Amino acid sequence: MFVRSALCAIVFCLSATVAMAAAPSIDFGGTLISVGMGIAVATTRLDSVGYLLRESSSPGTFLIHSKYKPERNAGQLTVVEGKVVAVIRDWTPPPAGNGPALAEAVVAALHIAAQRGPTACTLEYVPYESPGWQDNSVIVTCGERRITISSVRASGEALVSVTEAVGTVKLK
Repeated sequence: MFVRSALCAIVFCLSATVAMAAAPSIDFGGTLISVGMGIAVATTRLDSVGYLLRESSSPGTFLIHSKYKPERNAGQLTVVEGKVVAVIRDWTPPPAGNGPALAEAVVAALHIAAQRGPTACTLEYVPYESPGWQDNSVIVTCGERRITISSVRASGEALVSVTEAVGTVKLK
């Protein structure tokens, strides 16, 4: 009976570890923020590596900022019922017009996706245009991870961004 109980405990622990490891996550300064994680745990982890959360005007959305450069948006968490349902990391270097730094950000974001091992990826071009606004985005999706590279022209100004995202937001 003891052997069976010990074996069940080991199987339970292994399956719990596998379930935890399988949650999609994004690295912020050496700590992983995962889909399904409680907001309190995410806040503590981010704080331990120099980030803070600020609630945005959109309910359930928190912006991630560096404690040392609060004006720099490092990403975003979407939280439903106290659990993280989506994580976005902003790889865009300041200033947005810096070509070499932008290329390095694209390489870094794609490198993170490649480190997850071989997987099938899709590439999608998503254009959007309205009066005074033009957005051309490329989305690379590898498993549950999305890298979005966007070039936006609005009111005569050009903006670029590189983001990494996991999880989904389901609107009610």
